[in-house]
Amino acid sequence: MYGDGLADRVRAAAPQGIDAVYDVAGIDALDVSVELRGGTTERIVTISDPRAFQVGIAFSGESRPFGPELTEYARLVVDGRLRVRVDRSFPLADALKANELSESGRARGKLPLHP
Repeated sequence: MYGDGLADRVRAAAPQGIDAVYDVAGIDALDVSVELRGGTTERIVTISDPRAFQVGIAFSGESRPFGPELTEYARLVVDGRLRVRVDRSFPLADALKANELSESGRARGKLPLHP
């Protein structure tokens, strides 16, 4: 749904307009969100794009450490009780390529980097 033509796809799906935006992907959707809301930043929330603060959009996220949760998730993965979908992995030297794929919205899973 994200990427080029997002505004047109949303307008086609909701020709009467939209009342609010809740962005959980953060793939270049802030400007489109404001456009779709008629130029206002009211009733737009993102959990994934900290640039929101710069344009007056609510950013809903946490800044607390996630160490205990990450430890538990790692244990679940090792035990085979949690599966993480990986699109593909990249050598660290190709981090830019991985980031470009992530931002394109075409990745269908995580993009881990390896040494």
